Amino acid sequence: MSIYLDDVLLPDLRWEPAAGPGPVRVERLQTLGGRPLLLEDAVPLRAWDLVGDEDRGWIARGCLDHLLTMAALPGAVYRLAAGERPAVAVRFRHEDGPAVVAEPVFLSCPASPDDPVKNLRLKLMEVTA
Repeated sequence: MSIYLDDVLLPDLRWEPAAGPGPVRVERLQTLGGRPLLLEDAVPLRAWDLVGDEDRGWIARGCLDHLLTMAALPGAVYRLAAGERPAVAVRFRHEDGPAVVAEPVFLSCPASPDDPVKNLRLKLMEVTA
C-alpha cells in the first residue's frame, strides 16, 4: 500500500491508533444580556502513529530531513493518502512529544542524504473544518 504525505512517498509503515483522550470543541457565544455562554462537546479524535521498525519503514536521511522541515511549520496541514482509503487532512501531533522520530542506521559524520534511517515514527492527527 502506498502512503503519501502531500508529495512525500512514505515507506511501508504500521498504523497505530494514538493513545489518550479526545479533544473538546468549545464554541463561545454571548447571551442578549452580554454574559458569555460556552458550548462544549467532544470531538472524536482520529490520531495515528505511522510506525516503522528494524525491518520495515526505512527511509533516506534526506527524506527524514524533509519530513522534519514539514513538521516544523506551525499550523501546517497536509494531505495523507494511503492506498484505497479516502485522503484526509492531517497535522503533526507535537503535543505528544516529538512528532517525527527516527534512528540512523550508520553513525557517519557528516551524514549523507542517502544514509538510511530506521524506526521511523510519524505522529499525525486528522484536521476537521
